[in-house]
Amino acid sequence: MYDGVPFSGRLVKLRLKSNALSYGPVPEPDAEVEQKLEISVKKKTARLSCYNFGNGAKYLLNQVYVRRESEKDIRDILAMFEAVFSAYEPIGFVCDAGSWELVLTNDKRERFRYEGTLCTDFSWQGENISDRLRSILDWPNLWAFAPALEEEADAGSENDDEDTLMWHTNAVRVKAKP
Repeated sequence: MYDGVPFSGRLVKLRLKSNALSYGPVPEPDAEVEQKLEISVKKKTARLSCYNFGNGAKYLLNQVYVRRESEKDIRDILAMFEAVFSAYEPIGFVCDAGSWELVLTNDKRERFRYEGTLCTDFSWQGENISDRLRSILDWPNLWAFAPALEEEADAGSENDDEDTLMWHTNAVRVKAKP
């Protein structure tokens, strides 16, 4: 496994774990704290597993969504990740925010591992890749690298978008569909 080095090869599978835990009060047992997304060329599927905090010792699987995606959508997603992570440069961590871990597997079965803070703004062709993933997969509550800003988080806020994003990544969501 390669840690933090630029991706090479043809991407065939990705696994992205997004965890919203940070400093602060202990979440309620039914609060969603982690999402795992897996996209595979071979299976032509996207799978999202959502986990609740439970008792804190072990997260509890709450919901699983599996969608068969078109070959075009799978190719678009993987091409986006290939482009972004073949030019990857390590980024700093933000304190008091959630985290993400990504494993990309190429056609030679080599795995590339990356990690960061759950407020990372990766862009591809001028578009945020977390937003693009949500759009292609039609899962608006997918966290990916940065949770979507909710309208109520922005409404009436005197903070700029960056401050609002940081606030939102510290919030743990209670049961909701992706």
